[in-house]
Formats: sequence, structure tokens, C-alpha cells
Amino acid sequence: MKKTCAFFMLNLCVIILTACSSFSPGSIGMENGTVSETVVGTTGKESVVFRIGTASQWLLKQISEYNQQSEDFEIIIDVCDLKDDISVFRERTSIELSTGKGADIYETYAFTNLDATPCIKKGCFAEMTEYLSGKSEILSRLIELHRTEKGIYAVPVSFTIDTMYTNQKIPCEQKEWNYGAAFRLANASGAEYLCHKPFGWTDKDTGMAALSIFGGGNGQYDEFVNLATRECNFNSPEFIRLLDFINEHLDYTKQTEESDVLFHAGAIQNFLSLYAHDFTGKMKNGDYYGYPTKDGGTNYLLVRTFYVNEKSEHKDGVYDFFNFLLSKEQQEKMVKEVDGEFPVRADVLKDSWEIAKKEKLIDSIPTDFNGTPLYEKRILSDEEEALFWEILEHSKLYAYSTMLEDIVQEEVIQYFEGKITAQDAAKLIQNRVQLYLDEGK
Repeated sequence: MKKTCAFFMLNLCVIILTACSSFSPGSIGMENGTVSETVVGTTGKESVVFRIGTASQWLLKQISEYNQQSEDFEIIIDVCDLKDDISVFRERTSIELSTGKGADIYETYAFTNLDATPCIKKGCFAEMTEYLSGKSEILSRLIELHRTEKGIYAVPVSFTIDTMYTNQKIPCEQKEWNYGAAFRLANASGAEYLCHKPFGWTDKDTGMAALSIFGGGNGQYDEFVNLATRECNFNSPEFIRLLDFINEHLDYTKQTEESDVLFHAGAIQNFLSLYAHDFTGKMKNGDYYGYPTKDGGTNYLLVRTFYVNEKSEHKDGVYDFFNFLLSKEQQEKMVKEVDGEFPVRADVLKDSWEIAKKEKLIDSIPTDFNGTPLYEKRILSDEEEALFWEILEHSKLYAYSTMLEDIVQEEVIQYFEGKITAQDAAKLIQNRVQLYLDEGK
């Protein structure tokens, strides 16, 4: 898990500072131009301002290639002030959008994991339903997962899958994989540890790692939060039982290895990740069932989506850039990148699997500091492809909301430190999360 998670974070989180330094010629800050103005970059082309929170190298390459070949438009990376606290940055983004300013395009991660619903309700984003209706090659499920009562506002360009597996076979059907089943498996297995205590992490961080896994997948807590109705139920016997269960099964004194722990969480980011996960190897001794929820085993789709500022005066450039990213040529290039992601085009995804079962799809393999390859290049199997499609079928959209995770972490740490009871922690979290949800109504 440590190697997988480190690899995932390394590839996913090339922060905006990298993007800004890569595109310093012609880069502008928002103080030099807003969406209500025609901004001309140093190349003389009309500029489309693109705010990226985290960017992989393949996305930066695509932007560079687009800028070189486009005769009319130039994508300008928005220069963000990384000194700002994330909550300050969130607030600034919300104010920008509400006042008709800001970038032309917002990436999901650039959104600082804001819940997009309030911004959609306020009319800050342009509806993309008509544009996407002409993109039949995109996996329809990825489009429909973003549908709201008012329409579709997010354009998907790639995705990854967040899942969980165990070191032991699960004695139940996937539809029965809920908290109760997870608790019973942990108690019956005799496993000493639930999850890792990663190197350098404190005791309280270890508790948060376990809570993030059991909270529904990396802190989403969809078992206890309904973003559609803007209601939560953290002050419930189920959540209190979850806190007590985690605390009872954590040993903060040992640096655990992968073989010691029962539950593992990780992102399946691209075809290279499949080499690392080694599906068939893991399936011999354990199961991929996703995260335990009331609806059974659930995996989460982390979709890299783009939102368009409703006030943008550069929508022609925005659509031109989207068409470029969603072209078959660019989607195929992305798949072959070491830090690329899964394509949203159904034809490219299916073709990639056919290639991966006949030859090694990705030529370049990342190495450690000594130059030793981290993974073996190998041909994938029919069994692995079948498992991939099964996991994809049992996945749902990850609802980004870092604020929820921030609130839970701030309050629950006191419990893991032994300062308050689980009941007290549940009440504090309930009150703060409900207040946050009420503000978004």
C-alpha cells in the first residue's frame, strides 16, 4: 500500500507551481485579466485562462501541444497564490465566481475540492448538456453521473478508480459488503491491524487513515452525508460504533507492513497502476470489494472534470480546447503516459485493453532513486480486464468536498488522542458539518 499510494500521489499531485513555472512565458495572474475582458497573450492569440489545482505531466504536455498547434487560442495557466490557506483559496474562488470574475475554465482539483452544487445553483457555471450531447464516444455513464436537476455542467476528460481490497477472502456477496460485514471479518480474521501506520505519521494520523477508509473511501463519508438533501447523521450509533471499532483495532506502536494489515485502499490510476496492483495476484488471497457501505461494496470514480465560467467571454476557445483533449489522438497519447489516466472515450478504453493484452502498453516504467524499476512490465490478462470492468460497473462518482474531511479530522483527532469520547466527537462533527451543509442550501 505504501508504494502504491506514494506512486499515486506522486503522479497525481504535481501542483500548480509546476504548471506555472512550465508556462511562465505569457502566464498571467487574475489581477491582469478577468473573464469579462479579451486577454491577449504574448503570442497574439486570444487567451483562455485555465485554473488548475493539481496537474499531471501529461496534462501539461497536452496544454503545451495545444498552444503550439492552435492558431487562434492560447491556454494560460492561472497563477495561484500557494501561500493562501486552502479555506482562504476556496472562499476566494467562490467570491470570484459569484462576482463574474475568475478563470474561464476550472478543473475539478483546481476547485480545491469545492462542492460544485452551490456554484451550479447560483448560475456560476455554464451548462454543458448540449455540448456533451454531441460527444457520443464518451462513456455515457461518466456523463450521466454528472447530471443534476438543472442539467450537466461538468466535462469529463479522464478518470481513475478508488477501491479497497482485503488480504482475506470475504465470506459474503458484494451486495452485502457493509460496515457490519467489515466488522465481523475483522473480528473473525484475527488480524491484528486494520491499516498501515505510514512512516512518519503520528498516532492520530493513523486513526484518520482508518476512518477515511471506513468513512466511505478517502474521507467522503457518504454513509453519513447526503449532499443532495444537504443533511448529515454523524451523531448516530453507527458512526459512534465506527469510531470505537477503529480505536480498538489500531496499534499505534508498530510500523506495519502490507502483509500485517487486513484492509488496503488505493487508486487504480492507469494501466501502469494495474501492473502495481497485480489484480490476479491479489485475488488469490483476498478480494477487491470496494469500500463497505449500506449499499454494498462500492468503488469511487475520481473524474477529472472541467467547469466553464458562465461569464466567460472566450467560450469558443474553451470548446476548441475541450475538442482537442477529447480527440481520439490525445486520449490515446494520455493512456500511454506513465502518469496518464484512464480515457473517457469508450473506443479508446476498449482498444487500449486489447493492446494491453497483446503487448506492454506503457514503455516507460518509473524507477527509484537507484534507477531500479518499481514495477515489472507485463501483458495484462483477460481475467484482469473482466475484473476492471466489474469494478468500473460497481463504482460511483466521488463527491469532492474537502471541507467535510477538514471538519471531521479537526474534531475526531481529539477522540483518538483520548481527550473526548466518541459520543462527544460525533456531536461536534454533526453540528459543524450540518452548519456547513446549511450554508450551501
